Order: sequence, then C-alpha cells, then structure tokens
Amino acid sequence: MNMDLILLQADQNQLFGTSFFDMEGILHLVIRFSFNLLVVGIIVRGLYYTLTRKKNYLFSFMLIGVVVFLICYLLESLGLTMISKEQLEKIIEKMIKENRSLIEERGQGALGPLMGKIMKKGRGRVKAELLSETLRRKLEDYTQ
Repeated sequence: MNMDLILLQADQNQLFGTSFFDMEGILHLVIRFSFNLLVVGIIVRGLYYTLTRKKNYLFSFMLIGVVVFLICYLLESLGLTMISKEQLEKIIEKMIKENRSLIEERGQGALGPLMGKIMKKGRGRVKAELLSETLRRKLEDYTQ
C-alpha cells in the first residue's frame, strides 16, 4: 500500500479500511455534554451557591457531574444499559409464543428454562427479580 492511498483514507476518516472518527457520534456527545454541563452549572451555581455561599465545593460538584455524565455515556454507547420493563415484556411475550409446547407441558415449571433463555438473550442486561416477577405473572395469565 503506498503512502498516497494511506493519506487519502486518512482524509476519509479511515485508516487501513477501519473507521477511526465518527463525526455524528462526536457531535452527539458534544451536544449532550453541553446540555449536561448547562444543567449541572445551573444546579451547582444557581441553587447550591446561592443558598450556601460556599465556593469550596463548586469545582468538585462540577467535576463529579462531568465524570458521572461521561461514565453513563460510555456505558450507554457500549450497550451496557439495563433493559426497560417494556422491552422485557416484549421479550417475554416472544419467548412464550416460541415455547408454547414447553409451557403447556410443564406449566409453571417452565419458569426456570424460560428465565435462562431470556437472560441469555438479554446478555446480562436484565434484572433477575423483575424478570422472575414478570415472567411468573405472564405464565399465570397464559396457563389460565
């Protein structure tokens, strides 16, 4: 591969065929970060400082707000957020439709195998207590 081709790919945000710069993603991050900074600034400067008149913790509170935002953004972008209750109910309904014979055969005994399948499908993003409660309720509705 000659140097001109490598430089041309670098201009197109690619190096050796791999994209290394996502303008839309960075724009999304900057907009959300700016909004977060504005809200934290209003809360810290507008409320905390006005009420307490203590300057000691202004920087600390702003820094904590920024760090929490960046951690949450990273977790969200990596897909490590929890599945919502609505998404969980859709997954459960789909699993019930796909495993009707197992449910008709075992009844409430199908709870364990179905929980395992749903946990596997959710890749660890499902709260076990919520899943157990919702699945038990859905199985009762289905078997009656």
